[in-house]
Amino acid sequence: MAKTDLQQMPFGFGGPPGSVRASGPPKPTKFDLFQESLRAREGIELEIYEHNGVLHGGVGHKLVGDELKKYKAGDLISEELSNRWLKEDSEEAWKSAGEKAKKLGNPDLQPTLAPLDFQLGVNWHKDHKKTWKLLKKGDYKGAAKEAENSKWFEQSPTRVKDFQQGIYGAAGMLRVDGSLKSERGFLGPMKNIYGETMTEFSTDLGDEAGTQIPTMVHGQSEEALEYMRHMEGGQGFNLEIPEEKDIVDVARKAAMERLRQGKNPFYQDGEEEQTLGTSNVLNGN
Repeated sequence: MAKTDLQQMPFGFGGPPGSVRASGPPKPTKFDLFQESLRAREGIELEIYEHNGVLHGGVGHKLVGDELKKYKAGDLISEELSNRWLKEDSEEAWKSAGEKAKKLGNPDLQPTLAPLDFQLGVNWHKDHKKTWKLLKKGDYKGAAKEAENSKWFEQSPTRVKDFQQGIYGAAGMLRVDGSLKSERGFLGPMKNIYGETMTEFSTDLGDEAGTQIPTMVHGQSEEALEYMRHMEGGQGFNLEIPEEKDIVDVARKAAMERLRQGKNPFYQDGEEEQTLGTSNVLNGN
């Protein structure tokens, strides 16, 4: 029987006998995704241009040194040069961001910090001292807020929003839909056995849309909360397990009641203040 092309391939190319070769292109790395995000945010300019008094070209490349002597606004550059600049700039930014993320004790922050190193320079943390100090303290929400109090926000609000979403995501502060989790939830923050803070521990409403709802709600028993403390985030609930079905049933009942009242199923920061304000008015205070 004639062999197929794959069967005729030498060992080491097609893989050992009985193996299945992966099809399609390799999965992009985080660095690949970073470069793609730069192309999307910065665009590609093959004509030297001036922005905020600085000459740029290619993918957000800032001209420095001898480049300033060689090029002026309006000069054309090749795509090859643009790609070389992008490679050099992005590698430098990625490496610097990795070092910063390591100092902050959270390697997952590298993809979020890298765009800052690219756009603002590797020493941005020396100019944005308050934001950096808050990051070092682990106050990600404070750092995100502080980033808005800057000239950077005035010039590049979209990139600041990217930064905010990135640090929220790295800190596990985003829900599946990308919205920001509450820092306290209905019951206040609770540590699980892995040392992670829980405030919502979401499941779904059971509807076709897969509406997300919190399970850490009033009505859950102490036993239920303790059970959740031993669950891993993202593992989901198995409704065939009685303890987990009870947790989901309580959560769905609470969510349906809030939805009937026109409220978000998730706790909204500041609800106590709103309730207190209403009570004061009703009491004539």
